[in-house]
Amino acid sequence: MSTNVLNTTTDERLMTRREVQELLRVSESHYWALIRAGHLQSVKLGSKSVRVTAASVRRLMTHGTPSAMKE
Repeated sequence: MSTNVLNTTTDERLMTRREVQELLRVSESHYWALIRAGHLQSVKLGSKSVRVTAASVRRLMTHGTPSAMKE
């Protein structure tokens, strides 16, 4: 994985599930929960492929989730 994966010039980049999981250090079930809750913006490619926008990962890393902000 590139160290520039979240560079501002690559915010339009689409990231794989594994890339997001490695970067956020979350399980696969937590990854899907973040998408369902709307904390990660996903894009469906074809019938089975899902990607997440680097911009939404950056937002999550910078601001966290609303429940994390309450703590």
